[in-house]
Amino acid sequence: MRWRLELTHKKKSDLDKLLSTLRGHRDAPSASRSAALVRNLAGFNVPNKDKGKKFLKDTLSWLESNEDYHVIKGLATENEWEIVVHYSCKFQNPERWKPRDCVDDFVELGTQLEAAGGGGALIVTGSKPRKNDSLALLRQLSSEDRDTPTPDLHCAFNPFIEDEDARLREYGRLEEKLATGLCQGVWLQIGTDEDLLVKGLEHIRKLTDRGGRHVRVYGGVFLPSKQLLAQQRFRPWAGVRLGDEYLGSVEGARQITYRILKIFREHSVVPLVESKIYKESQLQELAAFLGEGGAEDGAEGGDDGRPAKTRRMLG
Repeated sequence: MRWRLELTHKKKSDLDKLLSTLRGHRDAPSASRSAALVRNLAGFNVPNKDKGKKFLKDTLSWLESNEDYHVIKGLATENEWEIVVHYSCKFQNPERWKPRDCVDDFVELGTQLEAAGGGGALIVTGSKPRKNDSLALLRQLSSEDRDTPTPDLHCAFNPFIEDEDARLREYGRLEEKLATGLCQGVWLQIGTDEDLLVKGLEHIRKLTDRGGRHVRVYGGVFLPSKQLLAQQRFRPWAGVRLGDEYLGSVEGARQITYRILKIFREHSVVPLVESKIYKESQLQELAAFLGEGGAEDGAEGGDDGRPAKTRRMLG
């Protein structure tokens, strides 16, 4: 199963350690689930909660200069390797309201992304509504005549909102984001309500079928652990909705994660692992999750490595 990893490093040495661990993991016997894990890695996401773009730019430079990174990327050529940076209107764009300023940001980041193997930018609002939110930025960018190429742009969507009125507003915002014609990918928030997840994915399909668009769909998941559950019980991430069964025990969280990943497979959603990965045992556990019930390394699927019955991407 193709998958992506969100980088959680705070300094270069943390990133170097992760890349070294991943490279060592790919040297496992070729027939093993461990080797398939790294071969099916389709890229990294780079979030940034610091003001400005320095951390994003530093991370892209660190990746580009790291030998282990290029070895890992070289295994994933057929998986359309991408680095996706998170461009937050709260952190990267607090004062840059003019779309031309943001285009300049994207062009600058795009040059570094190209050097690191190609990629795009996920535009998010941040934790609080604000005038210069992601939808407003996409609208303004779409109304501009631009002759400068920028990276692929992506948008976020939360299908797990429980309040119906608020959920319908989120559905409407996604429709407006896709209507700009700029979004090449949709990134789902983490959640555990399987019915709401399926409804959200069906909504995306309706929008993309109606507009004749092709968008890639990605969904966030955690690697369950005692530490994660304690954190999410007492200091949950903004917008993340985890049910009592998930938060009640590690085993309960694992079973829900298996079911969420099954839905992802059925709808051709690429999982984004948002947990901090820093040791071999975590990669072994992750390999078991991503290999559970699905084709490994394309063995039971089509040429693109997905199970044949779910090969068509949304839209």
